[in-house]
Amino acid sequence: MMKKRKIKCYFCGNEVIQEEGYDTSRKVRVNCSPKCGKYELTGGSIKFYFKRDNVKELLNQDDRKKLSAYVQENYDSVENKPVLINTTIIEDVTGKKSIHDS
Repeated sequence: MMKKRKIKCYFCGNEVIQEEGYDTSRKVRVNCSPKCGKYELTGGSIKFYFKRDNVKELLNQDDRKKLSAYVQENYDSVENKPVLINTTIIEDVTGKKSIHDS
């Protein structure tokens, strides 16, 4: 059984549900309904784009809106599968490269 907890959506900032209990070391599953939709953030995308210790945030509000729109455009409500968001997708959608690439 998946545990659920409330967090702020990584894209719009609304209070949403994060599902835990399937592979939380590698992905975070977020259900931002009805705004952004369901998505999964990889551990790398969280580390390099969202939870950056003592480093300025890479993504601004416009970047987050673009990611929200990406999830909304790619979510298949029939299959009800979350949209996977990884560092490559974030770079493609926002044009911002993470510092982890060398």
